[in-house]
Amino acid sequence: MIVDERTLILVADGRRARLFEERVRGGPLHERSEVVADARFEAAPQRLRPTTSSSMREGRHTVETLSSKQKGERRFLAEVADRVASYADEEPFDHIVLIAAPKVLGALRKSLPAAIRRRLVGDDPHDRIEAEETAIRAALAQIRRARS
Repeated sequence: MIVDERTLILVADGRRARLFEERVRGGPLHERSEVVADARFEAAPQRLRPTTSSSMREGRHTVETLSSKQKGERRFLAEVADRVASYADEEPFDHIVLIAAPKVLGALRKSLPAAIRRRLVGDDPHDRIEAEETAIRAALAQIRRARS
């Protein structure tokens, strides 16, 4: 059965994003790389943070690489969410599906404006940024089966 409903599929990890459009349910996926192409991951500047050892010696400094990476990922995902929101204003759609690793999925949900989150019909908590279109289509079908 062919249903006219336009679905956006946002596939992301913390550093890259891909946006697909399905113009008719079950139809071909069209990658819309121009929407998210310029979004860049930039890690926050590394900062030295004093720490102390349990033996009460003088503090030493360590580099917070993990938190700077997380901050960079959050900024990147917020930028991707803004770009998708702008695109959605220009090109209306019915549904959106998110495909990303669990932590990235949570950050994406928080970054998307409420108007877009209301059209969220499912997600796939897996990193599929390198996946071929057929694998993304299979994930989309699985999400839809789980909803019915």
